[in-house]
Amino acid sequence: MTSLDDDGDDDEDACVAHDGDDGGDDDDDDDDDNVTTTTSKRKTTTSKQLGDWLLAYNGGVIQSAGKTAGGNTAWRCTRCCSSTEKYNISGAFRKCLAHVAGGEWAKQLSVSRCQRPRGEDRERARKELEEDRDTKTEAKRRRSHHVQQGTAVGAPMTEGLSAPTAEGLGSHSVLPAYHEPSTMPPPPPQKRLTQKTLDKLVEKETHLKIVKGLLSAGVPLAALRNRHFREAYSAAARAGAAYEPPSNETARRLRGKVRSYVKERSQTVTSEVGDFGCTVIDDGWRDNASNNILNGGAVYNRGVLFVRSRCIDGLTTKDAIAMANAIEELIEKVGPANVVQVITDNASVMKKARKLIQKEYPHVSTSGCAAHAIDLFLEDLGKEESVKPTLDKARAIVNFVTNHGAANHAMQVHAVRRGETNGRRHVRKDRPKVSLRLVKHGETRFGTMLMLSERLLAMKVPIQDAFDDTAYLAKAMKADWKALHQEIWAIVRSAAFWEELQKIVDMLMPAFLLLRMMDGDTACTGKVYFHVWRFGEQLKKAKDGERLYAMWLERWTLLHSPLHDAGFCLDPEYNDASYGQEENEEVMAGFLLAAERILGNEDAAKALEEFATYRSKRGYFANKLVQAAAKTMPAHLWWKMHGASTPMLRKLAMRVLAQPASSSGCERFNSAGSHIMSVKQASMLTQNMETHLYVYHNLRVLDNIEQYDYVEQFYEWDESDSSDDEEVQVVEAPKGKGKEKSATQ
Repeated sequence: MTSLDDDGDDDEDACVAHDGDDGGDDDDDDDDDNVTTTTSKRKTTTSKQLGDWLLAYNGGVIQSAGKTAGGNTAWRCTRCCSSTEKYNISGAFRKCLAHVAGGEWAKQLSVSRCQRPRGEDRERARKELEEDRDTKTEAKRRRSHHVQQGTAVGAPMTEGLSAPTAEGLGSHSVLPAYHEPSTMPPPPPQKRLTQKTLDKLVEKETHLKIVKGLLSAGVPLAALRNRHFREAYSAAARAGAAYEPPSNETARRLRGKVRSYVKERSQTVTSEVGDFGCTVIDDGWRDNASNNILNGGAVYNRGVLFVRSRCIDGLTTKDAIAMANAIEELIEKVGPANVVQVITDNASVMKKARKLIQKEYPHVSTSGCAAHAIDLFLEDLGKEESVKPTLDKARAIVNFVTNHGAANHAMQVHAVRRGETNGRRHVRKDRPKVSLRLVKHGETRFGTMLMLSERLLAMKVPIQDAFDDTAYLAKAMKADWKALHQEIWAIVRSAAFWEELQKIVDMLMPAFLLLRMMDGDTACTGKVYFHVWRFGEQLKKAKDGERLYAMWLERWTLLHSPLHDAGFCLDPEYNDASYGQEENEEVMAGFLLAAERILGNEDAAKALEEFATYRSKRGYFANKLVQAAAKTMPAHLWWKMHGASTPMLRKLAMRVLAQPASSSGCERFNSAGSHIMSVKQASMLTQNMETHLYVYHNLRVLDNIEQYDYVEQFYEWDESDSSDDEEVQVVEAPKGKGKEKSATQ
């Protein structure tokens, strides 16, 4: 019994021991409460209180600036923030400390460092940031040490007892080793990861790998906007985790199938070629491997498609016959019956090649590129003695500013200070949007000198301010280009130079606007004749106008085509007696020639009879609703919808008015080819480059026209020249021009 009593006493003692443990736990709880209180106080010490002395109301240099557009807190440093900026720091107040501290702290928190800090502020900010970092590091270490113990802080020690066993009955229970209760704060509760959170983590990791792959391969991140690029990733995800991308060799073998897929989809563009026809365009290009290549395509009423590339380096002779054979190959691929017009550049060999094509395909009209011809005229004007010296000075200013970093930086700084720009664009509503960058002269850019001069005029005041900037002058006076600076400074400060440059821009601008109108794939055959005539009349009024007008007529012969005469007759915008097409022999001769080529002799005669009905606005064309509809839709679509009463004239008008006036599409082929066949890819074979270019360009065109809100582009009517209420006068047009109303308004 004694042993049992002893055992019972032992049990009681054990119970007492447990009670003591419980009591110890209570004490620990109190300690933990104290620790928690301390922790909560430390947590309430926000990052703002960390550097409270920096705030302006405490005598510091940091002011609150409200919220940014993204909802972050905005701060303003009174020491370095310019007067035009609302704020220069955004985010937590800790960034303000890093801004003042500078050095590695500014880099770690991705914030600019203060350019004019007070010495004591910088040292104090660095000290506080270091102390805060050490405090957080120690707290993290303590939490990590506690987690390694395997128990939670403040948990009852009874949780560590093992359950009694049969063998242990009647014997003393063995207690676990006693551990001194920890005074460390409890670790943060572990959050349970939901499936949504896991999906986000996987998605984030996948995004990281995709971006890493793009950057390592040198692919621009803008590729992620490409619809087909995104579809490729979606298809890979659907294929499952076991899917591996194709090898380089497999991808090379699949190029042909992709091209066949694009060719099949191209029917979206070519479906109406039987009604509207198309224009074949061809132009030369030298790739990065110095190969001479002819890139050709076809312009349809809904877009321009690339057709083929042909390397002509292997030809023994590059004469007109060789060029004509290359164009003939292009026509056969498109379909001779579908071709209405052939447009090439204005090189002499291409002029002869166009004549050979005309003999081989009598129904096809040929002409030079209108945009190229107008650009040649702009170059002619730039060589005039009264113009060239001023343009040379403008070019010298641009070259000097762009080639000297000090001058370029000073110009941009003064542009921003004047409030004219925000970054790269204007924000003031009363001024046009102008880039901060000057436009340099480009040999292959249409209207390059006019664009250079126009941008230079827009940046006149910032440039003048830059050349008077004391910081810039201090550098310029010590530099080895001091003499050049003084020469350019004299030009910049010359009021006569700026006045003369403005006059030149005003004189060239009408020609440049005409170039912009024709430099595209939009159907404009019906607009060419009138706008060319009107520009010629403007030239006559200029100083030395007769000589300039003669120069213009010489360039007009490069781009003139019978289709322009027929378009002037058939465009509903010019269906008014005041334009006098019937009284102009040249216009009517071109109209008849175009009708014979497209319709044949018999149908052309019928079309001429129907033309009288159209011009007199009889029958269906007398309807006011029909006449009003012509202003809201492309001319060729208007004829398709409203020309049923004159079937032969309708067929002619649809084919004539749906054609462009330039071969600018080839310039886009060449630019895309330079992108594909880069310097690193210069060893690519021409046939492979052709496949890449075919897919690259044509898919973009197809994606554009297959959008639900796609609408064919067209040029709106010039209401100032088509008003029936204004008094007009029919005048005899000079050679190369049609009759047009001369405004007495």
